[in-house]
Amino acid sequence: MAIYFADHAAPSAGTVVMPTGDTRVRVRRLLVTTAANGVVRLKQNPGPQEVLLTPSLQARAAGPPMDLSFTREYPQTEVEASLGYVTEIDGPHSIWIEYELVR
Repeated sequence: MAIYFADHAAPSAGTVVMPTGDTRVRVRRLLVTTAANGVVRLKQNPGPQEVLLTPSLQARAAGPPMDLSFTREYPQTEVEASLGYVTEIDGPHSIWIEYELVR
């Protein structure tokens, strides 16, 4: 299991990990804290060839942080595809992703 963490001040995008060999990236947990309402999406191969791994996930400033646990094979990338994300949140926010590389 590995962890990715980033703080952002405005809408952002990032690549979490690029697997090697014949592995894929499986997301186990997504945690988002935010000072403003907005949307988070997990993506495979961010850029021109990207594929959405999740629908738009609504992060809200009021109430508890968004804390999603995934216990099965969703969401996960295809073999040798990178995991990334995009946030559409106009304000300070943090993203925490727990993931593992699997065959």
